[in-house]
Amino acid sequence: MSWEPPETRETMVERKIREAMEEGLFDDLPGGGEPLSDLDGSYEPTWWARKWMKRENITAEELREGLRRRE
Repeated sequence: MSWEPPETRETMVERKIREAMEEGLFDDLPGGGEPLSDLDGSYEPTWWARKWMKRENITAEELREGLRRRE
């Protein structure tokens, strides 16, 4: 293996992604070509928790009660 400067060396992960793209494994994914949702410009640090609660249909009170039971 010849020496390459670090900034030009392809990592294993980058190589796997490139190969998958070349094979077309990312073609026709759901939502392809559509804008990303929830990009309204504001930043909410707890976005992931809010999204999880919405997906799991959990209210803030139910979450607090569950945490109290674990203590």
